[in-house]
Amino acid sequence: MNWKLALAIALIFALAPFSSSIPCFDVGAKGLAKLISITQSLPFFVVWTALIAYKRKSEWKEVVLEAIALNLAVFALKECLMRPRPPGSTSFSYGYPSGHSARAMWVALHLSELYPSLRPALFAYAIAVGWSRVELCEHFPLDVLGGYLVAYSIRKAFPLLRSRLVVNGVRNENNTNR
Repeated sequence: MNWKLALAIALIFALAPFSSSIPCFDVGAKGLAKLISITQSLPFFVVWTALIAYKRKSEWKEVVLEAIALNLAVFALKECLMRPRPPGSTSFSYGYPSGHSARAMWVALHLSELYPSLRPALFAYAIAVGWSRVELCEHFPLDVLGGYLVAYSIRKAFPLLRSRLVVNGVRNENNTNR
């Protein structure tokens, strides 16, 4: 296993107990935060996934499976770790890790592979989504970091898994580490 992937997975669990120890903040930009945050709600994420799958034509099935795995991983971690959200949150689910942040980072990782020249803007976007979740008091800062780590882990794990799968009865020996 890639050491960066192993470290990211270890950090997901190591940060969980501390996720609610750093409070959320309010800089008075709730309107902007809501606009940014909605771009990674589940319906919008389906659109992002469809666009990425379209651009990765031959790998579209893997993109869709990876998107599903990302959301399942976030849900499973929330249910297993049961970390609370900040006081005043309007959500009924647990807080750690942030699903919006995980989806934003996953989109940024994919699009930065497709459009390397946009990498800084794409990661700035993912950071803005994370900030919006804290600004809206829907997540603590470490919830956001946990979401980023989940996205990184899923994005790095899938090519490793794919290289070990049997495709059409023939073992796929192409290791496409991205």
